[in-house]
This record gives sequence, C-alpha cells and structure tokens, in this order.
Amino acid sequence: MTKVQQLERAWDARLNISTGGRDALKADESHHAYEPTPYVCLERLAKEKLITRENTVLDYGSGKGRAAIFLAAVTGCRALGVDFDPWMVKKAEANVESWISGGRHFKGRVPVEGQVCFTCMEAEEYNPDAADCFFFFNPFPEAVFRRVLLRICKSLREQSRSGFLFLYFPAQGFLSCMADMPEFSFFKELSCTDLFPDGSRQERIMIYSFGNQGSTEKTDAKSKGREKYE
Repeated sequence: MTKVQQLERAWDARLNISTGGRDALKADESHHAYEPTPYVCLERLAKEKLITRENTVLDYGSGKGRAAIFLAAVTGCRALGVDFDPWMVKKAEANVESWISGGRHFKGRVPVEGQVCFTCMEAEEYNPDAADCFFFFNPFPEAVFRRVLLRICKSLREQSRSGFLFLYFPAQGFLSCMADMPEFSFFKELSCTDLFPDGSRQERIMIYSFGNQGSTEKTDAKSKGREKYE
C-alpha cells in the first residue's frame, strides 16, 4: 500500500466518514463519474491558508462529501456541495452526521449545525450567491462548466465579493474557459506532482482569484507558513 493509499484510509477514519472508491453508475455525457479528490491534495490546498473560517466553499460535483467535510473540518469554513445524484447527496449527508458525531475535531473547532450542507440539483441551476470560494474536480464536461462559470460570474457582478476558484486536475477545456472569463485572474498553480510516484503532470490545483484578491493576499498566505494538522 502506498503512502497516498494509507492517507486515504487514515483521513476517512479520522473524520469518521466513508468517501473512497470510484462510482460511474450514473455517469453520462453531462455528468462525469464520482472520484474523490486525494486527501494529500486537499491537505496541500488547506495549507495555503486561502480558505479560512470566514469563507464559504462551494464544491461542484460534491459526491460523497469528502472535499466539503475535510475543508470545513481543518479550516473552519462553511462548506456547500451540489450534486445531481440523489444517492450521492444522501451519502454525503450521512457522512456529515457521522463526522459531527464521531469525527476528530481540529483546534477545538466543534462542527456547528449547518456548517456543511448538500443540495441535489444540476450544477448550472444552483444559485452560488452564498459562496466566495469554488472547488471543481472535473465533475462535468466543458460545456456544462462554461454555463456554471457564467452563472458564477453573474452572481459576482450582482453581489460583489472576493475569493478564489480552485480547479483540481484541470482538463484543458476548463483552463480555456477560465481564460475567457475577465472576472477571474490567474493566482497561482499549486503543484501536487511530488505527492504521487508516477509524477503525473496533471496533479495540480489551478487557483484563480476574483474581487480584490491579488498579490498581497498571495504574499500574506505564504508568510503564514505551512501548518501541520494536529
């Protein structure tokens, strides 16, 4: 068993949830298969300090709830998830209940009611007004992603706010879409290649900022250092 595989089991056990495994039962031309973001990559993202307890993260294609629950647990943020599959949403909600009742808490932060919530809905129909951070792991094709982005941009214009958008393992089409959206500015590439033995070039998180986030925030985030989760 590799270190990545060991960490997968260790974090699920630590949070008292079950989020492993790939599920393609309901995958089709508009919805990709469920595959959880590796915990090693979520750790690296959390250590950037771009997500804090003041933020609300929206995970598109939230599946069994791993990214939302992990980020809420270790950063204290509020987390939302949207997924088209009712079974996945029920599984995610069960994982939230399990995390609250038996998961290990971090820095004395006890989960509060409503900190992590999931909605069963098509992504392009979901209202993103409550979020200031957005997370994607290729949950759907480029055409759907573009419609989702346009809805997010409309929300940002109507309710001005700042924050970040994160693309894990980004498809080239997703990157092309981002280049067409003036509301977003490239912030940094967070490489995760070193975390995997095969050195995949795609193991990265592309980070985009919007609102008044910029170089100052990037410098501040680095200056806070890398925090090890106790």
